[in-house]
Amino acid sequence: MSSLSRFTEGIIGSEDTWVAAMGPGVAGKGLIVTEEQCALSSQVAATIMELLGLDSQALNPEMAPPLSEMLD
Repeated sequence: MSSLSRFTEGIIGSEDTWVAAMGPGVAGKGLIVTEEQCALSSQVAATIMELLGLDSQALNPEMAPPLSEMLD
């Protein structure tokens, strides 16, 4: 029996992606809850790039915008 066969409905919570950011230039905000709980993986990538001082739009003008809640 496969260890995954017991998850016939999938793994609860696996559809969620959690992001934590800490370090110089990142304000401590605790848990951020937004009205819209859905974020795109390209938004996570754009946010990380922004935190690193890189321009995601220069890399890919079609990339989704960064998560502004993490950048304020």
